[in-house]
Amino acid sequence: MNFLKSRRNKNNPIQHFSLGLTALVLLLTFGWVSMASAAKFVLSTRANNVTLGGVTFNDEDLVIYDTVTNTANLLFDGSINFGASNRDINAVHFLPNGNLVLSTINGGTLGGQAFADEDLVEYNPTTNMGSLFFDGSAKFTAGGADLNAIHVLSNGNLVLSTTNGGTLGGQAFADEDLVEYNPTTNMGSLFFDGNAVFTGATTGLGVDAVLIRSNGNIVLSTNQTATLGGVTFQFNDLVEYNPNTNMATLVLDGKTLFGPSFADDFANISAVSAPIPEPSTMLLLGSGLVGLIGYRMRKVQA
Repeated sequence: MNFLKSRRNKNNPIQHFSLGLTALVLLLTFGWVSMASAAKFVLSTRANNVTLGGVTFNDEDLVIYDTVTNTANLLFDGSINFGASNRDINAVHFLPNGNLVLSTINGGTLGGQAFADEDLVEYNPTTNMGSLFFDGSAKFTAGGADLNAIHVLSNGNLVLSTTNGGTLGGQAFADEDLVEYNPTTNMGSLFFDGNAVFTGATTGLGVDAVLIRSNGNIVLSTNQTATLGGVTFQFNDLVEYNPNTNMATLVLDGKTLFGPSFADDFANISAVSAPIPEPSTMLLLGSGLVGLIGYRMRKVQA
């Protein structure tokens, strides 16, 4: 009887449909989250009174911008969080716990934590508390390093760049490079060799915003016009570069989005990060549908 019941369930079209629908729900749910995350950026610029996606913000602020809907929201109000001092954010990364890791051009104080321009401060927006995440004065062996791009990898390593290059963990790098730093071993390695991959004039060229995709692609901005992977882009653009194919695509056209007021070289994109994977409501919806399918299957088996 059990054998016959097993064979009957195996050929049950309702079960097949339910399993197929379960797979479809999971695919759409997680695929939607992945695409939504890839289409959004957390940004800061060197300019004041910049309007993007209907939101006007300054150089000490962070906005989250959706490239699909062309809408933005103010994520971090620097005039409130930094207090009276005007601080230009020039590096930012969103941690999975919702905390911000950032640096500013001239250092400052955030959440009670003082930091310099070569440092990274971690800020908890829930508690309004800051702590030193990376002490540049202790880690950089060449003086004058101004940290201006940061991404924290899933393994805890830092990928960063500085205004004038430097040496970190024994690894020398230039301002057009990205260095990967392991805080556990205090060792550095070259993550992105700008001199090898940028084409054309590179004098004075520097990476000043970076985001590493989960697939290894590098989203970046530079401080001047550059050519990478066959794409020429401006200082107010974001380009996504595939190091495996040596090909790039323009993912944010600053000249079009920001308008003519965003034309001088001080109005470049100074920081970029991916937002926290959002929407948890879609995950809940997906798990709820899977639960209903499971319930239906149990009823059919009964």
